[in-house]
Amino acid sequence: MSRALQRLLFALPKLLLVPWVARRHRPRIALAWLAVIHGLPWIGPLLYLLLGDFGLRRSVRRHARIRKELEEGDRDLAREADGAGDIDRARESGEDPGRRDPDPDDSGLREMIRLTEGITTRRFGGLPILAGNRVELVIDTDDAVDRLVAAIDGAERHVHLLFFIINPDEVGRRVADALVRAARRGARCRVLADEYGSGRVAEPSFFDSLAPELRRAGVEVHGILPIRLVRHPLARFDVRNHRKLAVVDGALAFAGSLNLHAGGFALPGGTWRQLTAILDGPAVHQLQLLFAEDWYFTTGELLDDEDVFPPCAAVGDVWVQTVPGGPSYESDLMELLVIGALNGARERVVITTPYFVPTDAATIALRLAALRGVQVQLLVPAASDQWAADWAGRSFFGELMSAGVEIWCHRRGLLHTKAVSVDDRFSLLGSTNFDSRSFYINYELNLVLYGTRVTADVRACQEQYLAEATRIDLEAWRHRPQWRQLAEHSAKLLSPIL
Repeated sequence: MSRALQRLLFALPKLLLVPWVARRHRPRIALAWLAVIHGLPWIGPLLYLLLGDFGLRRSVRRHARIRKELEEGDRDLAREADGAGDIDRARESGEDPGRRDPDPDDSGLREMIRLTEGITTRRFGGLPILAGNRVELVIDTDDAVDRLVAAIDGAERHVHLLFFIINPDEVGRRVADALVRAARRGARCRVLADEYGSGRVAEPSFFDSLAPELRRAGVEVHGILPIRLVRHPLARFDVRNHRKLAVVDGALAFAGSLNLHAGGFALPGGTWRQLTAILDGPAVHQLQLLFAEDWYFTTGELLDDEDVFPPCAAVGDVWVQTVPGGPSYESDLMELLVIGALNGARERVVITTPYFVPTDAATIALRLAALRGVQVQLLVPAASDQWAADWAGRSFFGELMSAGVEIWCHRRGLLHTKAVSVDDRFSLLGSTNFDSRSFYINYELNLVLYGTRVTADVRACQEQYLAEATRIDLEAWRHRPQWRQLAEHSAKLLSPIL
């Protein structure tokens, strides 16, 4: 073989992929992929075939079609909720949605509601903001698991679980035993578990250990987003369902950052710090709808009867909006929401995230909020279980602190809570990390909570984390070892695809 032909074969993958990458991705992400493709001959193109957009579009279109069918053919959530109102219905009746808020004199809250409603509902066909909910926050992981097991033990009609990680340890076993008891009582139990999180991260695989036992007891168990390289050689296997969700009898729901594993899972000598929201009220129908969407996508079975969506009355004073994320939704929905919250902040923003690798737009929003005089506090773990994300995220610390952003390192276990609180009136919590993967790639589940009381509850949890953290000093940070700076800025080059 001639040397010229060898060079051509060597360069061919790059020549074919460069225009595809440039057309398919945002500039920053495209540059990162091009660096990988050019810097790692043959290996780089192979990585892109596995982790890029190949094989993703068809799956995205199918998921989006399913979501549209469910949302159009299912129900008007607001009308089904007995006495629970939403913003769209209020507008149609000529009523000012701001006057129906728990605090009608809070103009800042009304502005935030208009912003989020404009971003998520009117523009992109998202789910409406629903009044009449009760939300309880549980910061203790063991307590959250106890409450979930108790809810399953009280189930009469059905139990729906969707989790990224279900680990066959004492926690996974407790939940599995409760599911078996519920199934034997006649309740329909359906479980979705991400095939990577519960099959590869779990120790051992949930699908090889607990799942067969559950199926023998009558529990329906399915892996979501299966990893099958032989069947789908160009499938993007790093797109994961990162949601954490439980719905019992269509009336009670659990959402937040909780995975089903013991506190010390994958953390020798440490423990995971989680935040779980327990909801009842009209918003439970929105969470049920998301489970039904993923169940239909995975199994082809449509869950749309009255047993799954029973009448749901107003029971509290919290306004809640469910905001799903993923490649089949508006791609930058969560990023827009976070940036909008930062831009609308007046006094204080607290951000809690285990993995912090911000996009350019989010970095600018953080800096501008601090420069406007808003107290911006970023709370991250001193070390997470993802070293590459840690190094990439820390490369942003200097410019953020120079603008006035406070950065706090939590030092008690692994802080896994994902939450944002704004001015004691508005908060977000769920499964979304502050990085590109959560903003653009993984399927996520987030709750937007409106009102002073519920935001004060979120802030109280964050204050507890802050009491267990140490603030980074800017001058000391500037004098950290050169090798660390080099490692961090090298990891930063790959931050758009981490």
